[in-house]
Amino acid sequence: MMKYNCRNSLKRFICNTPNIYGTVIITDNGTKYIGGVFMTSQQIFTIVFQLVLTGGIGIITYFLKRTMDDIDKCKSGLDKVRENYVSKDEFDKCKTDITDVKQNYLTKEDFYREQLKTEQKLDKIMDILMEMKGEK
Repeated sequence: MMKYNCRNSLKRFICNTPNIYGTVIITDNGTKYIGGVFMTSQQIFTIVFQLVLTGGIGIITYFLKRTMDDIDKCKSGLDKVRENYVSKDEFDKCKTDITDVKQNYLTKEDFYREQLKTEQKLDKIMDILMEMKGEK
């Protein structure tokens, strides 16, 4: 194996720069010697492609899971709506009941007025009874 001559080349920086794998040495036939392992350009491309593909699958899986969680929340919300759902017939029946209550309803003021009338009548009866008892 011959070490690539980096002295008069633009690849000097690449050849002499240590990285996490060690020093990169480029041989005459284009094979790269990285940290004790011979790697061709195709092998490096394959490794990079696999990393990108794995990262892409991870990102897709994350967003797919998040979307599925949102769908599950929507389904639970729909279940609550179905539990509290009122049919058209039930709603119409409630409307007729409300109109019946409005027609037959006694207001608070009406109740007090009638109570006052009743108390006044009782007071008159008491006055009559007191007069009768006083005469005898």
